[in-house]
Amino acid sequence: MKTGVLNLGDFIQQLVKKEMVSPNLYVADVEFGTEIWDGKGEMNIKSYQVSIA
Repeated sequence: MKTGVLNLGDFIQQLVKKEMVSPNLYVADVEFGTEIWDGKGEMNIKSYQVSIA
């Protein structure tokens, strides 16, 4: 099983630092999924967790 952690706070701070996003904005929600354009496939999610600190 593959696992991963993405620290959105660090990611967003880098975007602010590079002036790619305004520091006055905020995150309204966090979504996860796929966008299938063509064909077929399968994705099995056994666990999904979002922590806000």
